[in-house]
Amino acid sequence: MSFAVGDVVMSTAGHDRGTLLAVVRVEDGYVWVADGQTRRLDAPKRKNPGHLSSVGRFDEDVSSQLLQRCGEFEVKRGTGDAGLRKRLKAFTIEF
Repeated sequence: MSFAVGDVVMSTAGHDRGTLLAVVRVEDGYVWVADGQTRRLDAPKRKNPGHLSSVGRFDEDVSSQLLQRCGEFEVKRGTGDAGLRKRLKAFTIEF
């Protein structure tokens, strides 16, 4: 399965099994994920795509913000992780 920036995935293996995560980068056959709490945007976790299952996708606005790291997800302003946690929590409620 292929993943893209802005996808919401659930970890199916590892110590973070069962955790909702956001895909923040796809590179060299690996997926880099963050949840804004244990894995922050400035230090995402590299995961094997086989250890992830797709849950859904953020809307295009959020996906582009994650891709560009601007607006609500700006790391330099210190609001990136809080914004990501808020979006994942809202996604969990919908899910």
